[in-house]
Amino acid sequence: MANAQSGTLILVVWVLASGAAWAGSVLELLSDYDQRSVAATARWLAAPQDTEAIRDAARLQYQVKRIDQSLLRARASRSPHGTEWIPGDVIQIDGRITGIAAVSVPDPQAEVLEMPRLFRLELQADPPLRAASADSAASQPAGDEQAIRCFVMTDAVPRSWLAPPTRLETRRVQVVGVIVHVDQGNQPSFIASTIVQWYPDESETVLNEGWRLLSELRFDCSHWDEVQERDKRGLSATEPFFELLAAAGRAVSTATPPQPVQVIDLLERSREMVGRWIRLRAETVRVTQIFLDAESSAAQTLGQEHYWQIDAFARLDGRVVIDTEQPGQPVSQPVEFDGRYPVSLVVAELPRELSDALETQGGMQAVVGMIRRPIAIDGFYFRQWSYDSEYMQARGAGRQFGPLVMVSRLTVLQPGQIRSRVNWQSVVATVFLSGLVLVILVSWYLGRHDRQAVLQRRQRELEMDDKFSQST
Repeated sequence: MANAQSGTLILVVWVLASGAAWAGSVLELLSDYDQRSVAATARWLAAPQDTEAIRDAARLQYQVKRIDQSLLRARASRSPHGTEWIPGDVIQIDGRITGIAAVSVPDPQAEVLEMPRLFRLELQADPPLRAASADSAASQPAGDEQAIRCFVMTDAVPRSWLAPPTRLETRRVQVVGVIVHVDQGNQPSFIASTIVQWYPDESETVLNEGWRLLSELRFDCSHWDEVQERDKRGLSATEPFFELLAAAGRAVSTATPPQPVQVIDLLERSREMVGRWIRLRAETVRVTQIFLDAESSAAQTLGQEHYWQIDAFARLDGRVVIDTEQPGQPVSQPVEFDGRYPVSLVVAELPRELSDALETQGGMQAVVGMIRRPIAIDGFYFRQWSYDSEYMQARGAGRQFGPLVMVSRLTVLQPGQIRSRVNWQSVVATVFLSGLVLVILVSWYLGRHDRQAVLQRRQRELEMDDKFSQST
């Protein structure tokens, strides 16, 4: 009995010890890899142009890419920060990218792995990632204990990082990845990552200032490449829809003024406007509550189990003809919009005026309402998205597409508060018609005056004839 109890105790201790050893590791998820073969991949650092070294690095990167990102994040949070690391451990590092190099993956491996290039990033880690051992601490330059550097392997980086720089820039990032190799102090020297999150600050060049504001709200700006590429297409599950909606909710109290825009700006310069902090005026048409699964990642990201979609119209000065033809869709006829254009607004919570109107229309449990109210919104422009609409179907024109905005602040206006640009076409037409009426009136008046003068002259002639007859 005593032997059985001691055996059980030994087993429990062994399980706990093993759990502590691999709780932050994904080595068992890397097919056909052990610590030694993972570490051997680091030879790519010493021979960056060697074909076989590149192939080995690409194979490991592919295996890391197959691991679910949420699992990587979860294991990174359980990793023993500040202790000694081993290959296969998952680590999260905040720091700055100080250098970028790229190599092409040889064919046919590039096609098989769907990985045309590998990037090697030089990462300078922020504290608290500091050497744990005395040996590694002693190896650092005096007075520079925070300057810990390592290399990160990844298969994609934001396009803007690769543009020819006008000046040397560093990039503020958070990296979650698998440790490939450690230095003599058992600190990470080489990491394979598919999660390189970008949080640009004032020192970095960005497409528009909205990106920096979103960075302060902890929104990962590395997503914008995919968002721009999907302009005028349907929503994808990989896009940061809920991440941006959550960030927009955190921007309610920001003092940064938004840029006033017209809907035509969003139609003509959609990709350039992606992520911009904007102000737009519109009129609501329909309000719909969208419910989420409480256990879904979307609900966890948003912090609640619902959000609201508002279908609205924004004023359009003049007319615009939209070519609705899209890749892979049947050929359709262009559609003309005159005076207004549909926009889609997404908001985490409704203002009191809209929720009261919805309740009045359909009761306390109403989730859809046809509500017309003038509004002003502050929010982040997402992109143009495509969706089915009765208006387009009635014209045989395929799917509708239009601007999608994540709303931070929504203000219901009083009727008449919406001001728009001057419609010069109407002004010119009004002036022309007024001038025409004036010409007609003047002509009529002058004609009438001439007729009266003729009659008066004729009357005087008749009177003179009468006097002449009487005198004779």
